[in-house]
Amino acid sequence: MTDKLLIRMVRAGKPEVYRALVERYQDMVYNLCFKVLLDEDEAKDAAQEAFIKAYQALGTFREDSKFSTWMYRIATNEALARTRRKKRSAPLEEARHMASEGSGDNTPASLQQEERSRYLHAALAQLEETDRLLISLYYLEEVSMDEVADISGLDKNLAKVRMHRARKKLYTLLSGIVNQEAKEAL
Repeated sequence: MTDKLLIRMVRAGKPEVYRALVERYQDMVYNLCFKVLLDEDEAKDAAQEAFIKAYQALGTFREDSKFSTWMYRIATNEALARTRRKKRSAPLEEARHMASEGSGDNTPASLQQEERSRYLHAALAQLEETDRLLISLYYLEEVSMDEVADISGLDKNLAKVRMHRARKKLYTLLSGIVNQEAKEAL
């Protein structure tokens, strides 16, 4: 069933159908919240709250846009609101801790991939929330630039400019992290 059909069914008095939308988008929403909040429990709470808010506002959803974009926007707002309420004091340390927990697979290829992931998460954690959101949506979630602009609430051209600047910051941060790791290894 399409999203639009499910939404029409919920609006027509079958609220239990909303579960299908939640199941369809729960991973996407959680991942987005996690990338902004960098905390599993906070991301779960934010995702749950986003779905509640979406359900409550389902009557305002315009069917001329995609439900996923609308849902992303609600989740983004919820995650960003939580970061404003709870100023994070040490996002870099938390990102390093999360990345270091790893899967336990110690093959050279998996260690190299874990190391890259750890560097990326540490650098992402140092970006401003909006920059981290833009990078995460476009590169990690593979959302189109038009949808990134819609979700972030930015004009498309401004989103492109912010994305360009965020990439430059990310490159600088990654270079610094890798150089520091190299110095420590020597």
